[in-house]
Amino acid sequence: MQDESNRKQEELRQQQLPQIRSQLEKLAEDLKITHAKLDNLTVRAPVSGKLTALDLKVGENRNRGERFGEVTPETGSKLAAEVDEYYLGRVLKGQIANVEIGDKTWALKVTRVYPKVTNGTFTIDLAFQDATPAGLLPGQTLQGKLALGADRTATLLRAGAFLERTGGDWVFVLAKDGKSAERRTIKMGRRNAEQVEILSGVAVGEQAIISDYAGFERLDRINLKQ
Repeated sequence: MQDESNRKQEELRQQQLPQIRSQLEKLAEDLKITHAKLDNLTVRAPVSGKLTALDLKVGENRNRGERFGEVTPETGSKLAAEVDEYYLGRVLKGQIANVEIGDKTWALKVTRVYPKVTNGTFTIDLAFQDATPAGLLPGQTLQGKLALGADRTATLLRAGAFLERTGGDWVFVLAKDGKSAERRTIKMGRRNAEQVEILSGVAVGEQAIISDYAGFERLDRINLKQ
């Protein structure tokens, strides 16, 4: 009787084994899916680096694709500068610049020039030629200089509202007695926000009117009164 009972239990076990294996495989697959779902709940940055900004609140729900924060790759720092469109043809990749940080001057090199002009300026990227200074923060503003060429002697005139009216083609130059001014054709060279280079039309020592010329565009001479 015992042998018969054992035989029947063995037959039952053999019959149940495929079903048990199937259930185990299904449990393993379900566990794999659960792990995958749990893994999807972990937010991963597309690159490795330093977390420099995080915009999250406790209990807040976010959708896929929304921005959580900002990661700065550990590839060093680069600087971006806005340059007047007048210099678009004169700023080239590889030109040298420098920036002051604290009491030290650091050398930079232009790495990219973006030719698109927006609001009268274009953008360039610069990189440190040596090691990146410690303590720089994303978005930090620095003061620097970009060398476009060697220094040279030039006749300079303060930039003023007259440039908008004349386009830099002419200017009213004061007479020696200061009682009148004559319209004179000029040729400009280099220019920045504060001054323009005069290549011809105004001699060293002469004075010019740099205020707005509204109403005087068609005049060749104006008399001045005190």
